[in-house]
Amino acid sequence: MSGFLSESFIEFGLCGHVDKLELIKSVAMRRNASHSFLFHGPKNIGKSTCAKLLALSANCLAARDNLACFKCENCLKILKGRFEYLTALNYKFGEIPIDDIRERIISPCMLKVPNSMKSVYIINDARFFNSESANCFLKTLEEPTANVIFILITSSIDSMLPTIRSRCQLVRFDEPDLNETVKYARKICPEISDAGLDIIAGAAGSIGAAVAAASDKNIVRDSEALIAFASKISSGLNAFDAASLIERAYGDDALKTALEDFCSENILQLEELFDKIEHVCLSKQYLRLMIVYSLLYLAKKASRRDYQAVCHELSHRIDLFFQSMEAFAADYISGFKNTMTAAQIKELTEKSKRETARNKRDEFLKIVSLTLGALEKMYVQKAAAPKTGALGQIREKIAALHTYASLDGAIKTMTAGHYRDVAANINVELYLERYLMSIIEK
Repeated sequence: MSGFLSESFIEFGLCGHVDKLELIKSVAMRRNASHSFLFHGPKNIGKSTCAKLLALSANCLAARDNLACFKCENCLKILKGRFEYLTALNYKFGEIPIDDIRERIISPCMLKVPNSMKSVYIINDARFFNSESANCFLKTLEEPTANVIFILITSSIDSMLPTIRSRCQLVRFDEPDLNETVKYARKICPEISDAGLDIIAGAAGSIGAAVAAASDKNIVRDSEALIAFASKISSGLNAFDAASLIERAYGDDALKTALEDFCSENILQLEELFDKIEHVCLSKQYLRLMIVYSLLYLAKKASRRDYQAVCHELSHRIDLFFQSMEAFAADYISGFKNTMTAAQIKELTEKSKRETARNKRDEFLKIVSLTLGALEKMYVQKAAAPKTGALGQIREKIAALHTYASLDGAIKTMTAGHYRDVAANINVELYLERYLMSIIEK
């Protein structure tokens, strides 16, 4: 959701959360007495975007209607990640270490902030506080320095420690309805056909993923492929069609999109690189679901050998995609070898390898989660009234190929062990293929 860093950031970036503008304005006008906020709600729906807009508006030198102008010196620094009074801590995997709280929050908080500025600390994902780092953070949260704002972000408020939750102003974010998602996506890319947009918005799973998809430069071409996919559900989808979807999601074009416009400044921005990679992966969410549906179709309509070949192709393509990402990151880091020590280069290279491995693991888990979700929706849809819309019709036609017993058996197989095993086992590729193959046996 970082593709609209201008005035349109307000219109597109908020994506259905216009009600949050009043909160942001009140902070910018110094009318809101709160110094700590907890933004909570589902993933990829705009929490981080709103946090960034709050930081922009609170420090803008030429605010319009108490919202950021996106053109002044402070706004440009924030958008480039160069503003000295904005600290963003991203915790995508693992606990928040106490040293980070001490060094990146508590120590800087002791420094005086100019009265005209707000020092903003954004912590995402705040549910990764452990008891040690939380207790260290609590004192600062209870007795903040003047002109300091904390914004904690989480998709799981129930996982937050009550001591932290009770000291923040809670701001809930809900997923906008599908019509609003379609409206935003249509504004971003008017060229998408109605049927293609219906599939993309419905299959994306969140407004963040829908907006990321609509801002992809290849979306018009890919949406046409989706319409062809939908028509082949009736006329006969084959293994080649499924492989084509996999190529669109994980082929060279997807990799090029992720890397071609990455910042070329002579400054090491490893975190920004992986943020970009995650954004590109998010933009392909609708393709992931179409791949899952193609597999569920082929499970009943293709030979066992063809189905197995497509399952293997999926695992292979995901693996190659992230191998290329790792190689790019290694080359990128090595470009700074003249300005950094060998030990620093090695540390950063290891960090990038771990982050690549985590992203790859998450990609396999997303396919598993989408498969389980698709099976459950198909099971329910078999008993429901006929569905309208391109995506609903795709699901209905594939559901017709599966019996209640086969769907029930596949769901039970997954929930009884496979899903847990994939989440716990290092070899996620093996478990994904085993699970996908179990579908044709139910």
